[in-house]
Amino acid sequence: MDCLLRGEEYTKLKRSIIIFLCRFDPYKKGIPCYTIRRKCEQDEAVEIEDDAVVHVFNCRAYAREKNPELRAFLKYVMKNKAESDLTRRIENMVAKKKILEGWSYTAMRQYLYELELKAEGKEEGENERALSTARNMLTMGLGTPGQIAQATGLTLAEVEKLAASGTGRGS
Repeated sequence: MDCLLRGEEYTKLKRSIIIFLCRFDPYKKGIPCYTIRRKCEQDEAVEIEDDAVVHVFNCRAYAREKNPELRAFLKYVMKNKAESDLTRRIENMVAKKKILEGWSYTAMRQYLYELELKAEGKEEGENERALSTARNMLTMGLGTPGQIAQATGLTLAEVEKLAASGTGRGS
Protein backbone atom coordinates (compact mmCIF):
# COMPACT_ATOMS: atom_id res chain seq x y z
CA MET A 1 0.00 0.00 0.00
CA ASP A 2 2.79 2.43 0.85
CA CYS A 3 4.44 1.84 -2.54
CA LEU A 4 1.48 3.01 -4.62
CA LEU A 5 0.11 6.51 -5.00
CA ARG A 6 -3.59 7.02 -4.40
CA GLY A 7 -5.56 5.74 -7.39
CA GLU A 8 -2.53 4.06 -8.97
CA GLU A 9 -3.11 0.62 -10.47
CA TYR A 10 -1.98 -2.51 -8.64
CA THR A 11 0.10 -3.49 -11.68
CA LYS A 12 2.22 -0.35 -11.13
CA LEU A 13 3.51 -1.79 -7.86
CA LYS A 14 7.30 -1.76 -7.87
CA ARG A 15 9.26 -4.95 -7.52
CA SER A 16 9.58 -5.97 -3.89
CA ILE A 17 12.00 -8.48 -2.47
CA ILE A 18 11.52 -9.93 0.99
CA ILE A 19 14.47 -11.70 2.57
CA PHE A 20 14.46 -14.08 5.53
CA LEU A 21 17.74 -15.30 7.00
CA CYS A 22 17.17 -18.51 8.94
CA ARG A 23 19.72 -20.40 11.00
CA PHE A 24 17.54 -23.47 10.47
CA ASP A 25 15.96 -25.13 7.45
CA PRO A 26 12.35 -23.92 7.45
CA TYR A 27 11.22 -26.36 4.72
CA LYS A 28 13.59 -29.23 5.59
CA LYS A 29 14.81 -29.74 2.01
CA GLY A 30 18.47 -28.74 2.48
CA ILE A 31 18.21 -25.97 -0.12
CA PRO A 32 20.39 -22.90 0.62
CA CYS A 33 17.87 -20.43 -0.84
CA TYR A 34 14.16 -21.01 -1.31
CA THR A 35 12.71 -18.53 -3.83
CA ILE A 36 8.98 -18.05 -3.43
CA ARG A 37 6.67 -16.20 -5.79
CA ARG A 38 2.99 -15.58 -5.24
CA LYS A 39 0.40 -17.83 -6.82
CA CYS A 40 -3.35 -17.84 -6.81
CA GLU A 41 -4.55 -20.77 -4.67
CA GLN A 42 -7.75 -21.22 -6.68
CA ASP A 43 -6.13 -21.15 -10.12
CA GLU A 44 -2.35 -21.28 -10.59
CA ALA A 45 -2.81 -20.07 -14.18
CA VAL A 46 -3.81 -16.64 -12.82
CA GLU A 47 -0.71 -14.48 -13.15
CA ILE A 48 0.07 -12.29 -10.18
CA GLU A 49 1.80 -9.22 -11.60
CA ASP A 50 3.04 -7.60 -8.41
CA ASP A 51 6.59 -8.88 -8.99
CA ALA A 52 7.03 -9.70 -5.29
CA VAL A 53 9.67 -12.31 -4.51
CA VAL A 54 10.47 -13.90 -1.16
CA HIS A 55 13.91 -15.37 -0.58
CA VAL A 56 14.21 -17.63 2.44
CA PHE A 57 17.86 -18.37 3.11
CA ASN A 58 18.68 -21.57 4.96
CA CYS A 59 22.05 -20.56 6.43
CA ARG A 60 22.57 -24.09 7.74
CA ALA A 61 23.00 -25.25 4.10
CA TYR A 62 25.79 -22.74 3.34
CA ALA A 63 28.15 -25.50 2.08
CA ARG A 64 25.69 -26.36 -0.72
CA GLU A 65 25.54 -22.78 -2.06
CA LYS A 66 27.38 -22.44 -5.40
CA ASN A 67 27.98 -18.66 -5.30
CA PRO A 68 31.17 -18.18 -3.19
CA GLU A 69 30.19 -14.74 -1.82
CA LEU A 70 26.70 -15.92 -0.86
CA ARG A 71 28.19 -19.11 0.62
CA ALA A 72 30.59 -17.02 2.73
CA PHE A 73 27.72 -14.77 3.84
CA LEU A 74 25.48 -17.66 4.83
CA LYS A 75 28.38 -19.25 6.70
CA TYR A 76 29.02 -15.94 8.45
CA VAL A 77 25.38 -15.76 9.57
CA MET A 78 25.53 -19.38 10.74
CA LYS A 79 28.96 -19.46 12.40
CA ASN A 80 29.72 -15.76 12.97
CA LYS A 81 33.13 -16.11 11.28
CA ALA A 82 34.15 -13.59 8.62
CA GLU A 83 36.13 -15.35 5.88
CA SER A 84 35.61 -13.15 2.82
CA ASP A 85 35.95 -9.50 1.89
CA LEU A 86 32.18 -9.08 2.08
CA THR A 87 31.77 -10.75 5.47
CA ARG A 88 34.73 -8.83 6.93
CA ARG A 89 33.11 -5.57 5.77
CA ILE A 90 29.81 -6.69 7.30
CA GLU A 91 31.57 -7.63 10.54
CA ASN A 92 33.20 -4.17 10.66
CA MET A 93 29.84 -2.47 10.05
CA VAL A 94 28.23 -4.57 12.79
CA ALA A 95 31.04 -3.68 15.21
CA LYS A 96 30.68 0.04 14.42
CA LYS A 97 26.91 -0.19 14.84
CA LYS A 98 27.33 -1.87 18.23
CA ILE A 99 29.73 0.87 19.33
CA LEU A 100 27.29 3.56 18.16
CA GLU A 101 24.38 1.82 19.86
CA GLY A 102 26.44 1.53 23.04
CA TRP A 103 27.29 5.21 22.89
CA SER A 104 23.71 6.09 22.06
CA TYR A 105 22.43 4.00 24.99
CA THR A 106 24.93 5.68 27.34
CA ALA A 107 24.02 9.14 26.05
CA MET A 108 20.31 8.42 26.48
CA ARG A 109 20.85 7.16 30.03
CA GLN A 110 22.82 10.32 30.84
CA TYR A 111 20.11 12.50 29.31
CA LEU A 112 17.37 10.74 31.31
CA TYR A 113 19.47 11.04 34.48
CA GLU A 114 19.90 14.77 33.88
CA LEU A 115 16.16 15.17 33.31
CA GLU A 116 15.52 13.34 36.57
CA LEU A 117 17.96 15.63 38.39
CA LYS A 118 16.28 18.71 36.91
CA ALA A 119 12.86 17.44 37.96
CA GLU A 120 14.15 16.76 41.49
CA GLY A 121 15.78 20.22 41.61
CA LYS A 122 12.59 21.87 40.40
CA GLU A 123 10.56 19.99 42.99
CA GLU A 124 13.02 20.98 45.74
CA GLY A 125 12.93 24.60 44.59
CA GLU A 126 9.14 24.67 44.58
CA ASN A 127 9.09 23.15 48.06
CA GLU A 128 11.61 25.73 49.34
CA ARG A 129 9.51 28.53 47.81
CA ALA A 130 6.38 27.17 49.49
CA LEU A 131 8.19 26.94 52.85
CA SER A 132 9.51 30.48 52.47
CA THR A 133 6.06 31.80 51.58
CA ALA A 134 4.54 29.97 54.55
CA ARG A 135 7.20 31.40 56.90
CA ASN A 136 6.48 34.92 55.60
CA MET A 137 2.72 34.46 55.97
CA LEU A 138 3.14 33.15 59.52
CA THR A 139 5.47 36.03 60.43
CA MET A 140 3.01 38.57 59.00
CA GLY A 141 0.04 36.84 60.61
CA LEU A 142 -1.68 36.30 57.27
CA GLY A 143 -4.15 33.45 57.73
CA THR A 144 -4.60 30.34 59.79
CA PRO A 145 -2.29 27.35 59.39
CA GLY A 146 -5.05 25.67 57.32
CA GLN A 147 -5.33 28.67 55.00
CA ILE A 148 -1.56 28.92 54.66
CA ALA A 149 -1.36 25.20 53.84
CA GLN A 150 -4.03 25.65 51.18
CA ALA A 151 -2.33 28.73 49.71
CA THR A 152 1.17 27.21 49.55
CA GLY A 153 0.39 23.58 48.77
CA LEU A 154 2.13 22.43 51.96
CA THR A 155 0.47 19.99 54.32
CA LEU A 156 -1.17 21.29 57.46
CA ALA A 157 1.43 19.34 59.49
CA GLU A 158 4.28 21.12 57.67
CA VAL A 159 2.76 24.55 58.35
CA GLU A 160 2.11 23.68 62.00
CA LYS A 161 5.70 22.48 62.34
CA LEU A 162 6.93 25.81 60.93
CA ALA A 163 4.68 27.69 63.34
CA ALA A 164 5.94 25.61 66.28
CA SER A 165 9.59 26.14 65.32
CA GLY A 166 9.31 29.83 66.11
CA THR A 167 8.45 31.22 62.72
CA GLY A 168 5.06 32.70 63.35
CA ARG A 169 2.96 35.54 64.64
CA GLY A 170 4.81 38.01 66.73
CA SER A 171 8.24 36.38 66.32
